[in-house]
Amino acid sequence: WMQKFLLQAKEGYKKERSYRVLLKIIAISYIFLGALSRRVEKAKTKRHLFFKLIRIPLETPFGSKETLGFFIALNFVKANEIFERKRFIKIIQRAAPGMRMVENSLFQESDERLFLLYVEMEKEGEETISEKEIHFLKKALQDHLQGCIENLVRPLFMPRNEEEVMKYLVTLGGQLHT
Repeated sequence: WMQKFLLQAKEGYKKERSYRVLLKIIAISYIFLGALSRRVEKAKTKRHLFFKLIRIPLETPFGSKETLGFFIALNFVKANEIFERKRFIKIIQRAAPGMRMVENSLFQESDERLFLLYVEMEKEGEETISEKEIHFLKKALQDHLQGCIENLVRPLFMPRNEEEVMKYLVTLGGQLHT
């Protein structure tokens, strides 16, 4: 996991964070995936969800600033489920207006059953994120994270390709003329 994370991370991303912070991000992600896989083995049909918010200090060329790191680990119960990142970002922005995603800070790992997402958000301008805002974000995520999981519905009546469309048109044309 550490190797994959460090290969995915851009050089600029790694330069702005200390090794201690990078290690913390990797460790929490690894712990979440391990805990999630153990829980899923015990109860496969039940939804398991972990999330954590931590402050992430950055050293940019313009000085120090602070972002907020969001860790989310969950399992998919059904075969056609996905986690909608855009909806997740909107929940955060509704709960704390003025928040935006830090460029190149989104990392995700998923397979058929498990999903892990890490993203960093910052306040626009030079403002720091208050404890009150963090508490409010935790509450909002607790209430609305389940809504970010969507079921994909496979189209029943949509043809798969142009050949199938033409076949159906010819068949329909033949039925109309008779």
